[in-house]
Amino acid sequence: MKRLCLFSAWFGFASYCALSLVSGSSGLEAERLLRERIGSMAENLESLARTNAQLAAEWKSSSGEAASIAIEARSIGYLSPDEVAVRLPFVAAPRHPAPGETILALDDYGMSDEGIKKTALILALSVFGAGMALKAVRRKQDARGH
Repeated sequence: MKRLCLFSAWFGFASYCALSLVSGSSGLEAERLLRERIGSMAENLESLARTNAQLAAEWKSSSGEAASIAIEARSIGYLSPDEVAVRLPFVAAPRHPAPGETILALDDYGMSDEGIKKTALILALSVFGAGMALKAVRRKQDARGH
């Protein structure tokens, strides 16, 4: 009985460790998902940097002259040929996160620690119950045999 209790406790602890290693919030699966996300974020960052450079050059070339602004507005249909463009003063854009500013990720990866503990406890109790059932079956067999 004592060995069965010790084995069940050991099995519960071992299953807790294994589940934490694989499926925990800092486990292997969560790390793999985060590495994939880091890769896609790096690709997105490169794409945004290229787009930003292109738009900055376009902004710089078109923001200086009223004539180039009018030509651009007519080419996309904002001004008809008989309309006049009036340039208004620049209004500051809303604040966006600065480069290097931490943006928190709220996604929850893997199993919660509470879920891992419950699963490990259920596994330990299952092993204990199976051991007790096996012990009862052996006693019955021994009683019939003698």
